Amino acid sequence: ITNSQGLVQTLDLTTGGAVQTVGDLIERINSLDPGFGITARINDTGDGILIEDAAGGSGPLIIEDDSGSLAEALRIAGSFDDGRADGSREIRIELTGGETLNDLISRINDADGPVRATLINDGGGVAPYRLQLTATRSGSAGEVLIDASSIGLEFSTLARAQDARVLLGGSGGVLVVSSDNTLEDVVSGLTVNLHDVSESTVTLDVQQDVDAIVNALSGLVSDFNAAIDKIDELTAFDPETQQRGVLLGDATVRLVEQRLFSVLTRPGFAVGEIRRLSDLGIDFEDGRLSFDEQAFRDAFAADPDAVRQFLTDPDNGLAVRFKESLEALSDPGGMLQKRTDILERQRESLNRRVELMNTRLERSRERLLRQFVAMERALAQLQSQQNALASLGAAGGGLGLLGM
Repeated sequence: ITNSQGLVQTLDLTTGGAVQTVGDLIERINSLDPGFGITARINDTGDGILIEDAAGGSGPLIIEDDSGSLAEALRIAGSFDDGRADGSREIRIELTGGETLNDLISRINDADGPVRATLINDGGGVAPYRLQLTATRSGSAGEVLIDASSIGLEFSTLARAQDARVLLGGSGGVLVVSSDNTLEDVVSGLTVNLHDVSESTVTLDVQQDVDAIVNALSGLVSDFNAAIDKIDELTAFDPETQQRGVLLGDATVRLVEQRLFSVLTRPGFAVGEIRRLSDLGIDFEDGRLSFDEQAFRDAFAADPDAVRQFLTDPDNGLAVRFKESLEALSDPGGMLQKRTDILERQRESLNRRVELMNTRLERSRERLLRQFVAMERALAQLQSQQNALASLGAAGGGLGLLGM
């Protein structure tokens, strides 16, 4: 907080006792040095904090977040020339009486308040245009109170702000509340979307989504093959054109390829009849993965728990092993990072050599330029002397003829 005299006080809300309520914050602000001239209270409309500057200086009251965003969230962040920072949640729009309905809609939306305004044409013959206000938040938190009597507008409620309420487990069960018609993790791993009201019991039949697993495995196969194709492209060699891939002969690339093949080909931990990816329809053909969707569906139908455990077991599942292998390659300090660091050092070394060679070349150019200039001057002098001698010779011959 910077008062009107330019003096600064910092409130560290992480020390000196917990600040959990608006009252706690007001108390902390009012505990500042009285000579600082800053006081805080609830504003007159009762919907925010009012901070007032009585220091008597000529500068503005400035409130800003040193870290976090509390002042911004309380709407008291900024510079206030009148010495009053009012965090009111009320949006005030001043009208002159000459605005159109579209002007009012634009003003409301520009205020970035708790509602969005739109224009509706109800098709009526007389005054068909209506102003609709929609809360920006869903559920009971989006309830809006509107008093437009002073401007001659009447509003009716089309949809009342309310939360969805579900009694889980029937009579005597648990009441679950949602502001957006979505229940997440009421049942572990399950998201329930609510579409309508029901006074009778609704039973959910949850089944395995085999198609989602098939799509995920198909995506794994496609991405793996794409990675191998890229490696082959970067390490290729065309004997006819002598064209070399940019990473031909790079041992790191081949090591990455070996790691990828290894994690997918070595036997995993046995779960029932499943020991390898080939038991799930995933196999290698000509250095590429192939996926037999029907073979997977048959294996899943025979023992879905075994398939799930083989793929997702938190200690030994394929997903965990594949993730660990990729992290060993790509994480900070991993193989690729180390190789990148080596290449970076080589690049810096080459750049230094280039700079040194450029410096030497520049010195050589300057020396040769000086030599060239000196040679030009010498040639110019010789040319001048030759011309002078030629002139003297011509003059001497003329004098001889005249004497005879």
